[in-house]
Amino acid sequence: MKINFLGTGGSAITAERNGISILIDDETLLDCSEGTTKRLIKIQKIKEIQEILISHFHVDHSIGIFGMLWHYWLVVNRSKTLKIFGPPKIENFVEQILKMTKTPREAFPFPIKYFEFSKSDKMKYDDITALEVPHHKVTLAYRIDRKRSICYTSDMGPNEEIVAFAKNSDLLIHDVSASEKQAEWAHKYYHCTSKDAAINAKKANVKTLVLIHVMPQNEKNKNILVQEARNYFNGEIILAEDLTEIEI
Repeated sequence: MKINFLGTGGSAITAERNGISILIDDETLLDCSEGTTKRLIKIQKIKEIQEILISHFHVDHSIGIFGMLWHYWLVVNRSKTLKIFGPPKIENFVEQILKMTKTPREAFPFPIKYFEFSKSDKMKYDDITALEVPHHKVTLAYRIDRKRSICYTSDMGPNEEIVAFAKNSDLLIHDVSASEKQAEWAHKYYHCTSKDAAINAKKANVKTLVLIHVMPQNEKNKNILVQEARNYFNGEIILAEDLTEIEI
């Protein structure tokens, strides 16, 4: 499986990082921040996207979807169905913003099919499984099981359920919004520290831990996040940069 980190930043776009967006095997997109469309055009994968998985509705994870839909309409002239997965009301979220922005939805030459993950209904579609995690209500972590297994925490505060959810996965992509010294702030706003991420990786017995959601205030000292994580996890640790590409 090939993973391309289109955006790895936390909360706000900076010169170094876009918001979160992760491309899996050229066709599955985990979150869709501002600038995702341009990144996909740059790596010549914009036409390959089959499905978009939105973890929650914060702008640094979702706002890029609207520019992408316009690009598919006006530039690509897409005809094949686009699947959009997300929390409850994902369809309402997308369609209402399209309506508010005066998008002539009926002009889209391609259908959109929506899939909601809900604890009261369904938390698995084919090889994609979701887990509600503590952050913005509702926020989803995702696990994709194909030739290899990938778990993506999205933004989240400390919780025990993620360990079982990520168990034995080949790759754990984990929120690392803070260093150990910033733990009080991180936990207050339902984010994780380098220590939290590493302990989860160890307990879940994952092969590789990828740290993302690097906050602007941590960019200059980002290597500290890796150093701290190594105190608790002996497996491979990668601090993802924008356009980092790995294969598992």
